Amino acid sequence: YVGWIPGSAVRLGAPANTSSDDHEPAVNGGNSPFTAEYIGGDVAPAVIIRNTTPRRLTLVMNRVTYNVRPNTTQTIRLDGGNYRYRASVPGIPAISGSNEFRRGYQYTWEFRIVTRRVR
Repeated sequence: YVGWIPGSAVRLGAPANTSSDDHEPAVNGGNSPFTAEYIGGDVAPAVIIRNTTPRRLTLVMNRVTYNVRPNTTQTIRLDGGNYRYRASVPGIPAISGSNEFRRGYQYTWEFRIVTRRVR
């Protein structure tokens, strides 16, 4: 079935900022879909993408395209820094934004399609 919902009914998950005496909290935008977890050291950031949909996810990060098959998980290694992203699946409006990925952190994004009945 095809249906339409108002944009105000769509909400991205809030990032989980971590804090500890050993490190600084993760830096994420207020609407970032990425959840940050401090793993320590000076390791390059890992981004774990979980595509829980029955559709192929296309993720573009700073002009590099990643295709995540339906119902799979893919790990992406980045150099760190600020990245622009755009995620899309067939039949759903794309979402985009930017996020800072810091060394010593692992980031997770569970991509899912949530449907709700509008009364």
